[in-house]
Amino acid sequence: MKHIATRKLGKTGIEVSRLGYGGTALMGKYAPKRDADACRVIEAAFEQGIRYFDTSPFYGSGLSELRLGAGLRHLPRNDIVLSTKVGRLLVPDAGSADEGVLPFKLVFDYSKTGVVRSLEHSLLRLGTDRIDLLIIHDVSHRWHGDNFENILDQANSETLPTLAKLRKNGVIGAIGLGTNDLEAAVPMAASGMLDCVMIAREYNLLNHTELLKRLAPICTKNDVSLICAAPFASGILATGPINGATYMYSPPDEDIRQKLEWIHAVCNEFGVPLRAAALQFADNNPVVSSVVAGLRSEREIEDAVDAFNFSIPPEFWVRLKKEELIDQNAPTDSEVSDPGLVPAGRRTA
Repeated sequence: MKHIATRKLGKTGIEVSRLGYGGTALMGKYAPKRDADACRVIEAAFEQGIRYFDTSPFYGSGLSELRLGAGLRHLPRNDIVLSTKVGRLLVPDAGSADEGVLPFKLVFDYSKTGVVRSLEHSLLRLGTDRIDLLIIHDVSHRWHGDNFENILDQANSETLPTLAKLRKNGVIGAIGLGTNDLEAAVPMAASGMLDCVMIAREYNLLNHTELLKRLAPICTKNDVSLICAAPFASGILATGPINGATYMYSPPDEDIRQKLEWIHAVCNEFGVPLRAAALQFADNNPVVSSVVAGLRSEREIEDAVDAFNFSIPPEFWVRLKKEELIDQNAPTDSEVSDPGLVPAGRRTA
């Protein structure tokens, strides 16, 4: 078993592994085909030192929770930090089952009654008596459009107080917000009621400046952790600039494609795997408690753990900043000040 260090989650006493497992990998067309295969993947993650596991009723309309619960059932529960999400309820719908999805449709519900009901259903699907971290899911313009402000108001006035009461009563251990929308993340992190914000899209190797400006200082001030989801940006930061690679589930635009090619070139120059740079870029930020990746096989887990532990020379990050490929204010590991340093392996005596 490889060791993955932990970090504290916000103001809580909860320690999460710095590399986490994302339950999105347990559903969909490319997920393990059989439940037994999914269980083996989860057990492999645990064997590799991963101790934080995240899921949601949204992932596969409950399939991810069912599979994660089965995979964790024979592992020591007290050694695991488990998170799921609220904001949607599952309603039976025989016509809605695609490959890798259960026959339910999803209905948004951020009310007190909806939150409690969602939690009860998740406990049953996961086969556990408690949730360590409960996350309010998808308060964003993308999902709610013109109704976003009303949903944000309800999340602040009804959902958050409901979760705070559940936390006070020991039903859950911590409260989070899961969104890709800084317009939701900034005010809710400033409320002082959150323990963490789980965010994708807005903090990865290719896109992070706005979060560093707007959200990171608030998280630091209020002792709110970030959980960085989708560190590979749906694949392109794992595969590199190949045909068919997607950036956040869509073809990359020209700016993203060109930036990736430049970063990839620097990776090749320094002998740094792109996936190692992607994972460690997120982990290098001290406000980030965990980097959560969706890993679909035992091989992907082993590769991710190796990348997470890969030794990246500090000069690599200096070069990326010098070439303006990452923000000058982005935290990096072991900053060095000499821009004339050359890549590892190419030093002369």
